[in-house]
Amino acid sequence: MSHIVPIELQVRNLKALELCLGQFGAELRLNQKQFAEYYGLKPCDAAIHVNGAKYEIGLKKNADGSYTLLCDFWSSGGLTQKFGQNGDKLKQAYAKQLAVMYWAAKGYKLQQITKEDGTVVLVATN
Repeated sequence: MSHIVPIELQVRNLKALELCLGQFGAELRLNQKQFAEYYGLKPCDAAIHVNGAKYEIGLKKNADGSYTLLCDFWSSGGLTQKFGQNGDKLKQAYAKQLAVMYWAAKGYKLQQITKEDGTVVLVATN
């Protein structure tokens, strides 16, 4: 059975989210007010459209200005294949993009090192 669940990620920077989505063949649609899931369309404040997936991710704006990501990870929807179990790949990509933007704004250059276990380490140098 399919159902909508929040991805355990609080989004405070839409630009960082938008930048990290390209690696997944996905796009942030700020003017989209419904997202596709198993039972049809659900209301949202913005959406993530994923090329090649049946379902989308909805963004709900919270009182503090952050966004909660809502999605249906039912296997036939295509989101797990793109973003990993519970959105783990998306969470990692968003965190990485935040770090890149933070350090770049301070004048640092970043080098990415990917360990054998898939862990990503960013090294900042100036």
